[in-house]
Formats: sequence, C-alpha cells, structure tokens
Amino acid sequence: MPGKKRLLGVLLALCTMSFRSAGGWIVTTVHQLPEYLEAGKSYTLIFSVRQHGHTLLSSLRPKLRIANSRQGGQLETAVEAEPLSQPGSYTATFAAPGVGPAYLTIQTGFGGSNYGDLALLPLPVTEKGETRKPLLPVDRGRQLFVAKGCATCHINGDIPEFAEWNRIVSVGPELTGRAFPGEYVRQKLADPASLRTAASSKGQEMPQLELDQSEIGAIAAYLGGVRVSSGEPAQVRQ
Repeated sequence: MPGKKRLLGVLLALCTMSFRSAGGWIVTTVHQLPEYLEAGKSYTLIFSVRQHGHTLLSSLRPKLRIANSRQGGQLETAVEAEPLSQPGSYTATFAAPGVGPAYLTIQTGFGGSNYGDLALLPLPVTEKGETRKPLLPVDRGRQLFVAKGCATCHINGDIPEFAEWNRIVSVGPELTGRAFPGEYVRQKLADPASLRTAASSKGQEMPQLELDQSEIGAIAAYLGGVRVSSGEPAQVRQ
C-alpha cells in the first residue's frame, strides 16, 4: 500500500508538470472593475487572458456568467465576450442583477477546461439611483487582488473563498498572514522586473499588469494590512 501511494504521488506530480508545460497556466486580469453595481444598469467588463502569466492569448471564445448565487441554480445570464483589437483582450456587456450580491465568473474556454476561469469576489448591488460610499483602500485592494489575477499565482489564505471557487497555480510566494511595506508593493506592481525574487530566477517573473495608480495604491494598502483570519498579527517582510 505505501508503494502504491508513492506511485500515485509521482503520477500526480507528473500530470501537474505536463499540464503546466502544455500551457495550462492561465492568468485572467479584469480592467477597471466597478466597486459595486446598480440593479438593472448595463456594464462593460474588459479583461485580458495570459498564458503563463505573460503571453496574451487571442482567438479565445470567453463567456461572462452573472448570477446572484455562487452555488448555481440562480444563473441570471451568460454573455459571449467579444475580442478587442488589443491582443488577448476581450469585452462583455451585461446588465446587473436585480438583487445582489452579483457573482461574476469569466470562462476563458482555453483548452476546453476551466483552468483559466476567474470567479470574482461578489460585487454589491444597489437599488436604482442609490449612491454608495467608496470602499476603503484595504477593501478595494482585496477586491482587486482577485480581479487582477494576483490570487491565481499567490496562495493567500486570507481570501479563503477564492480557493473554493478557483484553481491556484501557486508559482509565486505564499502571502497568507504576511504584510509588506507599501513602497515595496507599489514598486513591484508598477515595475515587476525592477525587484527580482527567487521565483524570477526560475523563469516565474511577475507579469506587468499595467495597473493605474489608484489600483496599485489599493493593493498596496491591502497587502500592508493585517489580513489573517486567525487573529494573529501579520509578519512584515521586505
């Protein structure tokens, strides 16, 4: 029995290596994600799909699924995404559900699997004409950490629901319970190549996601705060 378990472990490892070498490592990034939705209002979501985090993938046929429940059975709609002129970029226009929260899932269709799919954190839905205060930077950063694809490559136990809804590649350092100086995060997000890490030497350089300054600031606020669910203080690392 121990021998069979070891053999099974080896086979699983080989399958994982084959999957990655075959191009299954996909990162999906949403551009200009709204903080919340207004019931019935139309929104246009633009996103990019990258193979191995860097090579923009065109010729895909993605879909955007909008529901008011993660468990299924209450699917509001599924929208075909259209390609944009910029390589690897797509757009999908949808109407916000009448009730919230809204659960958006991008299905890339890559390789006939769901490895590149991205289930976003639920977005609040307000009544028509209702205004809502902007999110605090740390809360906006948590939202963007998922939407930009960061959680695809970095295990982060401080967002446990992400792992329940998505596959994680885990090619970058684990971020669970860690906090980082804001200046370091801002530089890393603005120019990933300027701060090389151990992962960089293995050909796992963080991609340039072309974030704007407000997005960078929000993610820096999130990664610099205490985010652990255990209640233990986060450990600051350089």
